[in-house]
Amino acid sequence: MQLIPDDNWTALSLLPYFHSMGIMGLLRSLSTGLKTVIISHFEKKLFLETIEKYKVTVTAVVPPLALFLTKDPLVAKYDLSSISVLGMGAAPIGKEVQQNLENLINKARTRIGAPPCRVIQGYGLTEATVGVSFDRGEKSKPGSVGTLVPGLKCKVPPAELEAILHTHPSVEDVAVIGIPNEEAGEVPMAVIVKKQGREMSEEIILSGPPETEIEDLRNCLGEHFVQRLSFLGNKISQVDPITGKSYTYKEILSLSLKLAEAMRYGDTKKNWHIGTGNYVGICSENSIDFALPVLGAIYLGAAAAPINPAYSKREIEHALKISKPRVVFSSKTRLNDIIEVARSTDFVQGVVVMDEIRKTPHVKQSVESDSDGYVISINDLIHSESFVPSIPFTMDMPKVHMKDQVALLMCSSGTTGLPKGVMLTQFNLLITLFHQLRSDHEVLFNPDDVTLGILPFFHAFGLLVLLYSLFLGMTMVVMPRFEAVLYLESIQKYKVSVIITVPPLAVFLAKDPRVAEYDLSSIRQILCGAAPLGKDIQEEVENIISKAREKIGAPPCNLIQGYGLTETTLAVTMCSNKAKKYGSIGVLAPGVQCKVMDLETGKSLGPYKEGELWFRGAMIMKGYLGDAEATATTIDNNGWLHTGDVGYYDKESHFYIVDRLKELIKYKAYQVPPAELEALLLTHPAIEDAAVIGIPDESAGELPMAMVIKQPGKELTEAEVVKFIADRVSPQKRLHGGVRFVKSIPKTASGKILRRVLRESLKSKL
Repeated sequence: MQLIPDDNWTALSLLPYFHSMGIMGLLRSLSTGLKTVIISHFEKKLFLETIEKYKVTVTAVVPPLALFLTKDPLVAKYDLSSISVLGMGAAPIGKEVQQNLENLINKARTRIGAPPCRVIQGYGLTEATVGVSFDRGEKSKPGSVGTLVPGLKCKVPPAELEAILHTHPSVEDVAVIGIPNEEAGEVPMAVIVKKQGREMSEEIILSGPPETEIEDLRNCLGEHFVQRLSFLGNKISQVDPITGKSYTYKEILSLSLKLAEAMRYGDTKKNWHIGTGNYVGICSENSIDFALPVLGAIYLGAAAAPINPAYSKREIEHALKISKPRVVFSSKTRLNDIIEVARSTDFVQGVVVMDEIRKTPHVKQSVESDSDGYVISINDLIHSESFVPSIPFTMDMPKVHMKDQVALLMCSSGTTGLPKGVMLTQFNLLITLFHQLRSDHEVLFNPDDVTLGILPFFHAFGLLVLLYSLFLGMTMVVMPRFEAVLYLESIQKYKVSVIITVPPLAVFLAKDPRVAEYDLSSIRQILCGAAPLGKDIQEEVENIISKAREKIGAPPCNLIQGYGLTETTLAVTMCSNKAKKYGSIGVLAPGVQCKVMDLETGKSLGPYKEGELWFRGAMIMKGYLGDAEATATTIDNNGWLHTGDVGYYDKESHFYIVDRLKELIKYKAYQVPPAELEALLLTHPAIEDAAVIGIPDESAGELPMAMVIKQPGKELTEAEVVKFIADRVSPQKRLHGGVRFVKSIPKTASGKILRRVLRESLKSKL
């Protein structure tokens, strides 16, 4: 490309001559005989008229002039087709602006059949006389200030680069050397020794230990469970602390297989024919029977779809419409609502009451239902005289592709309000379960442990803990709900050794005076998840239990945190007892990759830099059932799940949660969507506008609070608003933070509520 002007070139001199860039441009024109048009100061019209009148071919500009050319509508009125070279300097200019400037001028040059204009950048200092590097045209890169001019050298200290590279969590060792380059003389190159099990690329991607290898992927998840339950035999699996009733692993296997056969083959009246691709709804509090329909569905190649028993009828109807189950298992507490909603659909073929299961056939139990057989007790279903296959069911389980076959359909609330159906595959679950059978890393739980089943089984965290317990051979004390005394008595009576919990229960252990009345010395391990736990509470719980353990000569109790989403099956990060950092959510799980993405540039970030957490690996969900748009928004084309959570990692690859991009309110580990509550509030005749935010609470995490604008001339009290919402939603979605009446709600031009402004305003008034 020609950079030395000829007789046909005309330059425009606008940069001030008291500046080195301006005076050097003038001297260049004089020394090369370049005709130059000089204007004393910048005026938009004069600048553009001069280019057009004198057919300026070359000029130098600074970033403000470049922005003027790309954005001012006045530019379109003038002919700039004469410009062949446009040089830029004095300050960096972005790649996008540079490309826009080229496109603008080249459209005009194309019309007259002229070759493209080149927009080039350079770099220099007053102390360096003029540019020490510039874009040479043929090998230009938009955004670059080019390569060094002839005769100049640039020193790059290898030790400085090596010190920086050593801070990367995937680098074991490194050396930086210079390699020959025709244009630059030498360019720096890094020779890196990676840490074992780590991957590196141009992107900054962190990786956990290698993925768990499963020897036999021919066996489906149901077959793996049958093998595990058979092996564990007469060991106690689950205990009801209220009734004292218990199941051995052998009994759970027998009952779940009978239930699966009944759902698959049915009898003369009930031919549900549950199989691959079908869904089985379960709406129940925690019980020792909850696992039976879950396992039964998995055996059949179907999927279990738990439903929150605290849902309103409206929410139950929405959940059923997502999964369209052929059969719904229901506890007696919600039976009437389940029957009413199920009968209004055209896909639910029956309702099963989860009442007492007896171990031998007996006279059929009466069920409060119609006489058409639409409702049956789980006991009668298990002991029904169903079709007896010629091949044992355990030898005739459906063969499925585990990476495609959904095993669990979990409800996950989004910012749009009502739940979405998260599809977790058999492979998602199997990989997660096998992590705890590995011998090459720290194992937190073992078959001799006794744990509490207090987290709700309709929630992914609670249900995965239940399946963990069954797969590993632990004994689980199953509690239908949290009651302080029952909780503490159960730990003491059954010598619970492992507690898997959430922050509100950790706060209870740290602060409730009743805790001191019970012997908790059996607890050796606590895992906390669902929401971040503060360092103070974490240390206080450890101290309380460790003091009790010290009295019996036992080692201290360890409380560690993990991080996961319903969409990631379970925890994708987990702390280690051996290398614990208070406040950290741990390091990456086996087979999991993570990028921390800059919220503005979209680039992956290094240690101690905050950004959105993206995860990839075998634990990531298949997607949202029936919602391709939401799936594509959450999981990109490269398989990265965008969490909406902001965090960072340190130089030892320990992760920390900072904030949430998502607007969900975390109330006692439940996700409360403000958009749903706002939509309901706006249906009240006395409410003109409303916004819902979460306000901090030590025990619950966040409390939903409503900001309400009353309709002119209408009377409305806080109590009326609270009751209005309470009558229409499940308990966790109620306005536990109360109501504030306001005169305005801050919004963007597009109408989006500025929740951050509301939170800051409220904070300043507290």
